[in-house]
Amino acid sequence: MNTKKTKQLILDSLKKEESCFKDLIDKIGEQKKAIEGKDEVRVLEIIEEKNTIIEIFHFHEGEVNTRQQSLPLEEIQSLEQEESNIEELVETLQEESNSQDFSENGDQEEPNFEEFVKDLEQEETDL
Repeated sequence: MNTKKTKQLILDSLKKEESCFKDLIDKIGEQKKAIEGKDEVRVLEIIEEKNTIIEIFHFHEGEVNTRQQSLPLEEIQSLEQEESNIEELVETLQEESNSQDFSENGDQEEPNFEEFVKDLEQEETDL
């Protein structure tokens, strides 16, 4: 496979990873509402949906890692900039998620996103 095509496939996978993060943030919002509504069935459904999104993300992440190994160093470095842009987007989404709905509801403590991700990973390992 030529370098240009490999690089494009990697960029496509990175965009799919970005989409997974956006979908995950949406599910987190849905889960917050389900928890507030004490809808245990929906909370469990959302956890399953999030696990599916995480599995899809890991698949794309594996594709990126595998394909990167076949690229010359200078191409990898240019892709690192794209990955950096996605990381910045993730940080922004994390900040938005942490502040979502909590600025209006002063009686709730703002969640820690890192703890939330650890909990998510634990849920994934438990399955």
